[in-house]
Amino acid sequence: MAFTKTDLQKMANIVNDAISETEFSEFTVKDTDFDVNDSFMGGGLIKWADSNDNPISKAFNKTATNRLNDKGQFFHFKSYNIAKVIVDNQSIQISNLLSNEQNDFAEYSEFFKRLGLFHQLMPKDYCTQLQTQKFNPSSISKMDEQRENILILCFSKEGHKEEFWTGYADNDTGVCLSFRLKDYVESKITNYDFRDVCYDKGYRFDFINHINYQFRKEFNRQLFVEGISKFSKFYKRGKYEWENETRLSFDYDDSVFGLGKSLNKIFPIQQDKSTKRKYIELPLEGNNIVNPFFTLTIDEIICGKNLSQTDFIALETSLNINFPNAKIWQRK
Repeated sequence: MAFTKTDLQKMANIVNDAISETEFSEFTVKDTDFDVNDSFMGGGLIKWADSNDNPISKAFNKTATNRLNDKGQFFHFKSYNIAKVIVDNQSIQISNLLSNEQNDFAEYSEFFKRLGLFHQLMPKDYCTQLQTQKFNPSSISKMDEQRENILILCFSKEGHKEEFWTGYADNDTGVCLSFRLKDYVESKITNYDFRDVCYDKGYRFDFINHINYQFRKEFNRQLFVEGISKFSKFYKRGKYEWENETRLSFDYDDSVFGLGKSLNKIFPIQQDKSTKRKYIELPLEGNNIVNPFFTLTIDEIICGKNLSQTDFIALETSLNINFPNAKIWQRK
């Protein structure tokens, strides 16, 4: 069976009405923008005809700007000891979301909660637990699985805010590494991205809830929101807007067309034995291991005003060897 022309037009009207008073009102749809298949995923979901050319995907792209071709500076704050290792090894570690439950994963989960997707937070054997009245702490949710396999590296487009030096650079004893991304190459492996973080005071994406409320009422179905896991990696609440963050993300989820396995062949996932933290070593410019997707290089290091002269000289020496075109200076 297939949806009728009348059904498809009604779907378009619901979507256009939901986005009409939002910042995404330009992304109107037609009846032909929906998949006519009315039995998708057992008949419980409504699917777009094109997963990339629809208002949800366009809204995500509008609010989380792609920076893979951006030649500007991106700043990353670290303690002196970690920064020295990055420069010495010409590589930087990228950790999974699980490594920061209080911030990054909390924000990732918040996006799903605001869209009412509580099933993403439920244990996989929730029904069994409900029947047996026994809680199994080892049973993890789909969200838990994803946070294990999503690895992120956070940057800011701001390198001089005092809040960073206090909170992220050990009270001005750390450093700010300035990175630039260059030589980006299109690849068939698409489960990595470099995007601005989208900040939300609570209602930017509420239109999705309005759409699903009406879809449930009219068709007893929900909209299949493709790309929602991808976008949620670039979502934070408005209180963090001062960070002006851009994220480099790698998704090692094998269920996504096996791309995680392909990615793992290039940058194998490692695990810290003491903390169980998953991470990859991303090679920087000059490293013997070549990044086939893009080149990430250090072009400047700003040292905290409380960094010792001994540490400054040691870092300067390493920088001159490993990144000879980069400059280093100490803020006053």
